[in-house]
Amino acid sequence: MKKITLAGFLLICFLPAFGASTVLTLNDPSYNLEFKNIGKIESILFEETNSMTIESGPLKARVTKEKIRLEGEKPDTVIHKLILPAGSSFTLLRPEGRIWFKNGEYKIETEDGHNIIEKSASGLYIRNDGNVVKVTDKGVFITSEDEKVDISGEGIVIKDNGEEVRLGLLGKLISLITRKAVSHSLESAFRETDILRSSLNDLLSEKVPDFTIIKGDNGIRITTSEDEEVRVPVIETYYYKDIDEIDLSLASSSVAFLPADRDEVKVTVIKKFVPETGYKIVMKQKGKTLEMNEQISRSVKRLSVKFIFEIPAMEKISVKGLSSSINVSRVDSSELFLESLSGNMTLFELKGQEITLKNTSGDLYIKDIRFSDSTTLATVSGDMKISDIKTGSMTLKTTSGDVKGEMVTMKEALFTTVSGDFYFRKSQAESLEFRSTSGDIAGEDCSFGRFNGNSVSGDATFRGCRIEEKSFSSVSGDLDVTVIKATHTQEDVKA
Repeated sequence: MKKITLAGFLLICFLPAFGASTVLTLNDPSYNLEFKNIGKIESILFEETNSMTIESGPLKARVTKEKIRLEGEKPDTVIHKLILPAGSSFTLLRPEGRIWFKNGEYKIETEDGHNIIEKSASGLYIRNDGNVVKVTDKGVFITSEDEKVDISGEGIVIKDNGEEVRLGLLGKLISLITRKAVSHSLESAFRETDILRSSLNDLLSEKVPDFTIIKGDNGIRITTSEDEEVRVPVIETYYYKDIDEIDLSLASSSVAFLPADRDEVKVTVIKKFVPETGYKIVMKQKGKTLEMNEQISRSVKRLSVKFIFEIPAMEKISVKGLSSSINVSRVDSSELFLESLSGNMTLFELKGQEITLKNTSGDLYIKDIRFSDSTTLATVSGDMKISDIKTGSMTLKTTSGDVKGEMVTMKEALFTTVSGDFYFRKSQAESLEFRSTSGDIAGEDCSFGRFNGNSVSGDATFRGCRIEEKSFSSVSGDLDVTVIKATHTQEDVKA
């Protein structure tokens, strides 16, 4: 009898625990997720699944088309564990900035783009006003105005106003200890699940009542139960004729360029969150030039505006932005100039004569472009992924960002880097000049009429490539080339 009573007691105790796990299968591409009577989330995990799992106290979970509602049966119900799909990305919009999440990666930036923390597969990047810190598997790189400190496998290098100081064996020892300590500390301080959990708990405690999370890939949106009203964007449309040039100056809004089906410029402005004061858009036509300027006269807590330009063939397009993302697809422009501080740039199927892209921490994604005269791409820490490109002269410049290129055809090329790596496949150039401090260059199945490399410690490695003339100068870097001759035999060259 005692055994039966004990078994019954254990069953009663453990049934709620087992029964408090709720699994929601996500069949639709997007959902709105609403919380009600939820006081706290203790743990968040990412797993390879298409389902969302909630382990909590008693709650009701209801799934309708594009909406998931989690409602605690009692006030301040605790969610012990929230399991999210690993392949999903989240954007948390706070009044003071933006937080983007995807399993193991995240980015935090203010609305004006002045402060940013970014963690990705390439490392951790922190910027505060003019100070920049980047932590990668290669080391710790610190930049502040004219001063720069590199702590890497090469030791410690200090640069100040053009002067360079290198610490020897002691520097390498200090560098090894410092890199391990800094990497461990930053990994602990910037764990993405902890930031997400903390942000959600702020939301649930009404510390940030106008807070939303938007899931990028599958479209999950998280809002407070008090914010039942969905903000409907204000859409404005403008038309301009006889336009040959476009000149934009943006703050943090995104912009997209698409081909027009008529001989005029159509501008669509999508305003989701715009402050009542302190912000305005000035757009006007001067001759054959369309000018647009985003003006912010004071600190803006929340701003969400997108511009869509549908354009015929242009003589020139110029865009300057702070944290603006820029997308250009299937348009013709003789000259294209894009500049951003932290926003990503995506370009696809373009034609023209000259193109110049400048970015600080944002990434560049470029495919299928034809610019007959020149192509100039420059980043500080942002990565470049380029493919299917034909151009006259190409200039690639980066400080610590990596470059990956495939099917790139150039007449003359100049690649410059400090610590970023370059990798090219199935590419060709009449002449290629490579300048590096510690960054490497590698090529596979490429053809170069002439290769000239110069580095301090960076290596140059080519596999299955045709190189007619080659020279390489380095303090400690190596040149390793497997050359395919015209007779299809291979020759190994090492220097």
